[in-house]
Amino acid sequence: DEPVKMHQLMAATLDVVMEPVADSLRAVITVTNRTGHKLPTGYPEGRRMWLNVQAFDEADNLVFESGHYDPATGELAHDAQAAIYHIEGGLSPGLAAALGLPAGPSFHFVLNDTTYLDNRIPPRGFTNAAFAAIQSPVVGHAYADGQYWDDTAYALPNSAKTVHARLYYQANTSLRLSASVGAEENNFVLQQMQSEAIYGAGVS
Repeated sequence: DEPVKMHQLMAATLDVVMEPVADSLRAVITVTNRTGHKLPTGYPEGRRMWLNVQAFDEADNLVFESGHYDPATGELAHDAQAAIYHIEGGLSPGLAAALGLPAGPSFHFVLNDTTYLDNRIPPRGFTNAAFAAIQSPVVGHAYADGQYWDDTAYALPNSAKTVHARLYYQANTSLRLSASVGAEENNFVLQQMQSEAIYGAGVS
């Protein structure tokens, strides 16, 4: 409903900066957590956020994209520069051996006994020690104490003039649905916020 959508749009801010680096360009995208919990929050198997970043040249041709999502297949591209925020639970080697199952990330929510990745953005007041104490440490990423935002830098072609950045939120992934109910399609509405930057704007 509309109140839920409004709160989701207020959950984060998105800032885009384009800057020269040597003989090329880069875009730095900052996602700031405005909630009182990790972003995204909730059950770990399905929820995720990611940045879709597109760069266009003077003629408005697409010259770069990271984090492309195909709504027809429910597949998210995991390109080298993709920023995807989520948690991956799984089975430790010891428990997996006891159960006769493979170790590693899995969708066995009830059986999972370890976390292989948790790069979700912390809230204000975050410290690594405090979150480790409540069994919610950052895993596979690095956030300094007090950090409640994340910066991602993207190498762009020199022809890039405009960058569009969108932060998507997804409640269920197609992989999670396929694993749980054998679904072939992921029917949901993506929530998004967006921002953009124009290289050279305001520069004389």
